[in-house]
Amino acid sequence: MKKVSFYFMGLLLVLIGCSDRDDEIVAKQTVCDSANTEFMQLYNQIATNPLSDEQTTIDTEVHGYKFNVTSQKTICSVGYQSNHVDATMPYMIEITNDDSNTIVYSDSHVFSHTTMSYVSLSSTVTLQPNVSYTIKRIQTDWSGNAFNVCGKVMYLSDGNFGYANFLPLSSTDLTITSSVFYTGSPDPSWPTNNFVLPCLDIVFEH
Repeated sequence: MKKVSFYFMGLLLVLIGCSDRDDEIVAKQTVCDSANTEFMQLYNQIATNPLSDEQTTIDTEVHGYKFNVTSQKTICSVGYQSNHVDATMPYMIEITNDDSNTIVYSDSHVFSHTTMSYVSLSSTVTLQPNVSYTIKRIQTDWSGNAFNVCGKVMYLSDGNFGYANFLPLSSTDLTITSSVFYTGSPDPSWPTNNFVLPCLDIVFEH
């Protein structure tokens, strides 16, 4: 009986040890959750303003914005709503490190035509704090219709038939500094915009 008890106690200790290690593994798993993201919190902050004006417009191939983070973050997913008449037409998603002038992500993705949808990145993107980045969605297929390159954007009226600047916008982790819209190659002389923001969501791992 004593030998059986010793064997039982040894097996129990092994099982407990495995359980502890399993708990540690579970605790280290990351989550890519698109609910209530940092970007959408800022976007909705403008949307709740009585003077906000969300439209599907701006017929340029590139819609994007510049941003930075306050601590190291990893982008695992991107959300967008397609506006192309062909629901299977992909968009190029490109993320650039502006400080080093390097592309850190570039791949094509298909988004829902009827609602905001999310895609996993083919490789996660790790962002460093206090570095300027630009994220862009690129659609070069016009198919004879300028509306195919338009997208959902948010304006804020100045109450006098114009638009008010509302960028930069900041939360605890994310600052959106300005937006960019152009067709073809970017022209350095074109100013960035502070009065319009494309609805292009980024999801951080948690």
